[in-house]
Amino acid sequence: MTEQVLGSKKKKDRTKAFVPYLLMAPIVLWIVFTIFVPLLSVIKESFYSTGFVGTTGSFIGVQNYVDVLTSGIYWDAWGKSALWVVLNGFFQSVLAF
Repeated sequence: MTEQVLGSKKKKDRTKAFVPYLLMAPIVLWIVFTIFVPLLSVIKESFYSTGFVGTTGSFIGVQNYVDVLTSGIYWDAWGKSALWVVLNGFFQSVLAF
């Protein structure tokens, strides 16, 4: 009799251990489909040269990255963004006090 009760209790414990994962599954799937799938698609697309949405581009490898990282316009924008972040952090800290 006690073996049946213990076996039943172990089965309930395993079921209880599975419930949190079952409850988390919808949000994990939502994150995967709304963040990671588009992110991987954009990364894949960055290795192609496409002119218009929906057109088939030719594979160019890392040339897009080389073009961006050697562009002065990119680094100017990056510098302005960094300045914006630093100054906003400073002024928000001062105003918070």
